[in-house]
Amino acid sequence: MDVNEGKSGVTASAAALSKPASDAPALSPHLAAKLACLALLLAAPVFALTTWQVDYTFLAIRHLSAPIVAVQIIIIGLGMSSGSEPLKIWRSLSGPVKAAFSVFALVAFTATFLADAAPSFAIIGLLGTGIHLLFLAVCYERFGNEWYQMRGAALWSLAIGAVLYFVLVYGLALSQHNNQSFSWTRLSAGVSNVRQLGFYGLTAAGIGAGLLAMSRSHRETVVAFIVATLGMWCVFTSGGRAAAGGLLAALIVAVVFLKNRSQLALSAKLALSMSVAAFASLIFVPDPRWGIGAVLAKFDPSNQNPNDPERADFSSGRIDMWIETFQAVLEKPFVGHGQSQFRHSLDSSLGFWNHPHNSVLQALFDWGFIGTAALAVLAVLALKRTMTALKTDLTFTLPALSAVAGLLAMSLLEGSLYHVYPTMVILTCLAVILTSASRAICHD
Repeated sequence: MDVNEGKSGVTASAAALSKPASDAPALSPHLAAKLACLALLLAAPVFALTTWQVDYTFLAIRHLSAPIVAVQIIIIGLGMSSGSEPLKIWRSLSGPVKAAFSVFALVAFTATFLADAAPSFAIIGLLGTGIHLLFLAVCYERFGNEWYQMRGAALWSLAIGAVLYFVLVYGLALSQHNNQSFSWTRLSAGVSNVRQLGFYGLTAAGIGAGLLAMSRSHRETVVAFIVATLGMWCVFTSGGRAAAGGLLAALIVAVVFLKNRSQLALSAKLALSMSVAAFASLIFVPDPRWGIGAVLAKFDPSNQNPNDPERADFSSGRIDMWIETFQAVLEKPFVGHGQSQFRHSLDSSLGFWNHPHNSVLQALFDWGFIGTAALAVLAVLALKRTMTALKTDLTFTLPALSAVAGLLAMSLLEGSLYHVYPTMVILTCLAVILTSASRAICHD
């Protein structure tokens, strides 16, 4: 994302201070930033508590991730009440960004209008995407101005919130250790499948690893190490290869971009953290799908079972799903099928899976080649800004990028960009990264 030259956060802040008293924001920016961080902290634990069930049943609040959507809306409201204005945000964007967003918006609306498998779900999906984009815009603008000093607090809030989630869910699971009818695969608290624990684990592990790399005191080092270790424990508990692969991507990013600092020392700390987490995941294994053993078992051909969709082959049926998804993409190649249509359109979804377990195919299915191309342009522009931020300000860029890398890597085999919580984490981290780049450009 780009901003016009000369519009720095310092300039914008000075302009805000020069406004007449009658134009003062309804809410103090500092208070609004603190409340936003509190919302980020509580998002995951509240989601767990509001969706926990001993006897798993479908819950709309879980399916729609209503508590996480509410947090996004609250933060949007806090941003606007403390001075953020959407029209000014739009005007500040560069021409290429405006063009790409406009094309994507047109495609998204068109795809929704043309959706025929489940039109109502397409509308809900479009509304969710609109909230995501407004959330990103407000976070980007606020972090670039009055909330700039709270970017670190926002990252700590996300990481600690994910840790609190894991501790809470682990405790709830332990309370059912003697319940033979409990659905260990479904789990229910903030997830519909135990594999989705990886969303929360990668949030804590990615941010924690980056904070560990940038820690400036013994206390910060200890806390970041604990956060990273608990995050990795959560990842391994999920039993998912996608999450484990995402973890490796997050840790590689944390080490590689550390530059001239002690990469060897960080690698040793992360190796110790991973070892502790791996062994911890073996403490409580109520189901074969739990723990690092489930990750490693996938590499053993003797564990494959043709009668079990999750164990039919090494890909757990993903390859067949990807082939059918791409064939469906070619049926509507320009603007796609619309959001939330996958489950209602493809046989390989089994009437159960909501996404193709690959973010690229998901984008192509939802918005076709035109919409995906627009997103690709935005991704390239964001990557360019990320490289600028990495050259100038690693303090919060590295923790944010580690989390983004982990969740994006996982999205190639899972639904990180379908589910609301990991998408919110990615957007928050992206706002932190982009504001670091914008400050660097304005101060050149």
